[in-house]
Amino acid sequence: MSKPEPNLSMMMETLAAIRQAADDACDNAQEAGVTGAINWGDLGVVEVRFCINEQGDGSYDVLIEEAAPGSADLMRHISEALDKLGLVYPVEIRTEW
Repeated sequence: MSKPEPNLSMMMETLAAIRQAADDACDNAQEAGVTGAINWGDLGVVEVRFCINEQGDGSYDVLIEEAAPGSADLMRHISEALDKLGLVYPVEIRTEW
């Protein structure tokens, strides 16, 4: 039995909510005590995607620019902010320069 396809307009709303929450988390990360190799002046979300594999398993992918790859403290801070959205699918957060 196949899984239902996601509703496109609802998915776009969810992606926009993820972007907003992640950007807000980036904006308050420094005052929240997040440390690491981060360009605070330009830190922010550049892309939010929904990915689905051939088995129908989905996930969200959030790309943050202006932080060193694998910035664990920042990634944890953003993940905690996104947890409040109660998302159905898991979220992968990536950082890069």
